[in-house]
Amino acid sequence: MALLALLARLLGALAVGLGLAAAGWFVGEGLRAPPPPEAGRITAQGTAERDVRADLAVWPLRFVVTGDYLTDVRTAVGESENAVRKFVADGGLDPASLTATGAEVTDVYAVPNRSGQVAARYIARETLLLRTGDVDKVAALARRAGDLMAVSVALSGEGPTGAGPVFLYTRAEEERAELEEGADRDAKAAAEKLAQDAGAQLGGLAKASRGALEILPQDDVPGLPETARIEKRLRVTTTVEYALKPAGGQGGRSPLNALAAASGWRNEARGG
Repeated sequence: MALLALLARLLGALAVGLGLAAAGWFVGEGLRAPPPPEAGRITAQGTAERDVRADLAVWPLRFVVTGDYLTDVRTAVGESENAVRKFVADGGLDPASLTATGAEVTDVYAVPNRSGQVAARYIARETLLLRTGDVDKVAALARRAGDLMAVSVALSGEGPTGAGPVFLYTRAEEERAELEEGADRDAKAAAEKLAQDAGAQLGGLAKASRGALEILPQDDVPGLPETARIEKRLRVTTTVEYALKPAGGQGGRSPLNALAAASGWRNEARGG
């Protein structure tokens, strides 16, 4: 009987000791709970740019002719067309790069609800479309557009750039992939810098989106569209969102470390 009583007391003391150790471990973990693996998210933006030059010029050379007799109007249209072709040839461009759209004639007397005096009965409009890759010669020619007025040809300003040419860059899609890669790298580098400043590390990529491939003027001049400029800039922007994790990769503690910490906490408690 005495032996059984002794064993019972020993088992009770062992249970109490284990209970205290477990309690100390839970208290220690409660006081020193590690931060969650993902402590938030961070958003950053990256950009890739490249300067390019237009490789195509399109110039709708529109002119208007008026007259009271169709025969006179027809003759005037032919003279104006010849003057435009000579103007283009004198600028060093092939007149064959011009395409005539045909004259559009309006009989003012046939316009419904017409009122007031009529300066001329017929109004003829024609466009000669100049299309060439020699953008520099077209730009130089555009600066001399006033020379046409000397031969009684007035260009109409109905186009997107008024009476001037449109300059286009046609190989932008060929450069899209490289620009997107550059924007992605720049966005990740920006996210890493922001995470470092916040005392954290990047976790997994949560979200990413790319903007459209933009074609912009190299110099932003108010009121002057990109299509009026030869010098252009391609731009792609990427926006990324990363999960954050604590710096140093801190995570949960092992049971052995937890038990050691609990024992130390219990000994300190007893000593106190």
